Amino acid sequence: MSCLSVFFQLFGFGISTPLLTDISKETNGRKVRFVVISDTHNLHKELEIPEGDVIIHAGDFTNHGSLEEVQNFGEWFRSLPHKTKLLVPGNHDMIMDREYYKIFWSDWASRREVDEESHLVEALEGIRVLVGESIQVGGVHVYGAPWVPVYAKWRTAFNRDPAQIGDAWATIPGARQPTVVKLNIMIEEADGVDVLVTHTPPYGILDRAPHGAHMGCPALAPHVEERIRPRFHVFGHVHADCGAVRRGGTVFINASAVSDAYVTRRPAATVFDVDLE
Repeated sequence: MSCLSVFFQLFGFGISTPLLTDISKETNGRKVRFVVISDTHNLHKELEIPEGDVIIHAGDFTNHGSLEEVQNFGEWFRSLPHKTKLLVPGNHDMIMDREYYKIFWSDWASRREVDEESHLVEALEGIRVLVGESIQVGGVHVYGAPWVPVYAKWRTAFNRDPAQIGDAWATIPGARQPTVVKLNIMIEEADGVDVLVTHTPPYGILDRAPHGAHMGCPALAPHVEERIRPRFHVFGHVHADCGAVRRGGTVFINASAVSDAYVTRRPAATVFDVDLE
């Protein structure tokens, strides 16, 4: 990676992987339009958000995961015109991981806040939070999971040790499998994931830090490419390598909205359509 590329990534003047603001195919059929963002880090009000049916945030909407930050983001996210609003927390969203917060709150705050679930539900009213779970949106199967591998001596929210995180990914439904029925007509099972949303990238795909190292999750990559095989995989976490790329039958999108220097990008959102079969 050149020094110029590193400079562009750090300060948000450019990106190493072309960012495609609309990667949908032309279609005359029914479709659901998704708008995806990630890693806004309290800078959400600086963003220009395109119209669509569904908006997804793939985590790190706060810096320190305080209740005030969650409330501020929730107010803004609710104000957007998109009919469906989905949120997958990230490792900075500390208070969203209640078991983590009970133990490690002092690593990120001077005082422990009231973290009862009722306060978070109120702050994120009207927003569907996905923590290892699915939702059907207009016939599109979306699965969200916030888990991030431990990457430093300290811990952050939704961290999982390498020995544990593979078990978490294994719970994501696999791809639709064709089944032969009478008259040799092929049908498909309905449990496949169309849009997978994780906070971490899979290892080796849009996951390079400015110094060139891959920061994605090694355990996630084979699950996505060999077993889950979603139409779209949306993530963030690694700010420097935002963009979109197609591998096999999956479009991978690093939707990070800020650079490593926490400068918002233009455009900050990625838009794609999912055709309804």
